[in-house]
Amino acid sequence: PEHMLCLQNGKFDAPDRMFTSVSDTWTSCLSNQADLKELIPEFYCGDGEFLTNMDGLDLGHRQNGERLNDVQLPAWARSPRDFV
Repeated sequence: PEHMLCLQNGKFDAPDRMFTSVSDTWTSCLSNQADLKELIPEFYCGDGEFLTNMDGLDLGHRQNGERLNDVQLPAWARSPRDFV
């Protein structure tokens, strides 16, 4: 994270712009033609650890007050590994 923060002026992106929920992102892509997403290779292989905040980083709070942490997975996924 230190190297990424160097490229972002020492801050993470705005909390409301960060990837926080698979379901919300899916819905947004289906309903908004301007919302384009690109899947990174980690979505196709690995154990899904990229979906968890393993370092406990303070990612901020969304405008609705929700604290950002792990990505919210679909109900059918028992774990990040199961999702990937």
